[in-house]
Amino acid sequence: MTAVLEETTEAPVTDAETIRLASWPARAGALAVDLLPGAAVIATMVLLAATAPLRGRLWWVFVGVAAVAFVATIVNRWVLPSLTGWSLGRALFGIRVVTRSGDPAGSARLLLRDLAHLLDTAGLFVGWLWPLWDNRNRTFADLLRPREDNADRL
Repeated sequence: MTAVLEETTEAPVTDAETIRLASWPARAGALAVDLLPGAAVIATMVLLAATAPLRGRLWWVFVGVAAVAFVATIVNRWVLPSLTGWSLGRALFGIRVVTRSGDPAGSARLLLRDLAHLLDTAGLFVGWLWPLWDNRNRTFADLLRPREDNADRL
């Protein structure tokens, strides 16, 4: 779940009916901040590597920078939220990924969640727009998960 980063002294909310899921703009903005910078660096480095002599010194620099950008994106998207509950984009938009009990979701669940988001894309992006008409702001990936699994929430 992606939840709002609020400082409270109360216990985490666990009742499924009182959980307020993150809005579509917050989710989209967080995803953009998490993925677009890394994708831009990787695309740029691939294009530059294509112009450099194959396996030359400059080619290795471009490939190395692309690899570092890929690893940084993976760490930000799957490792950091499993430790802290948030990624850079989610923190900027005030949401976090947690289980229903309020604990940070594990890396495996985050990976499976992102794989489920591929189904959002497969149906002509209908799954990405699903929160716009769902009364609980759930994505298609949220609908596929079991009850005890994680979801984005405020």
